[in-house]
Amino acid sequence: MSQQEINKIIIDYLMPYEPVKMFFGSFADRKKRPKAILIFLLIQEKYFVIDLVQIYQDLEEKLGRKVDIVTERFNKKSAF
Repeated sequence: MSQQEINKIIIDYLMPYEPVKMFFGSFADRKKRPKAILIFLLIQEKYFVIDLVQIYQDLEEKLGRKVDIVTERFNKKSAF
């Protein structure tokens, strides 16, 4: 799977969750094999841990690779 295909899958999947920000990339082990995809999400407060578990499971299945998710919840009151 190409990097463009991976990017499209991740973006298309995450857009319904209305991310405030998202960054993602992958890293490789010493043998240059793709090891995992790291995703940082800044998401709305209305989403819960169960939503993140679903995101994690779905993306691993769709991408066929390990996914690590780092997140922070966005609170409009504290953002400004």
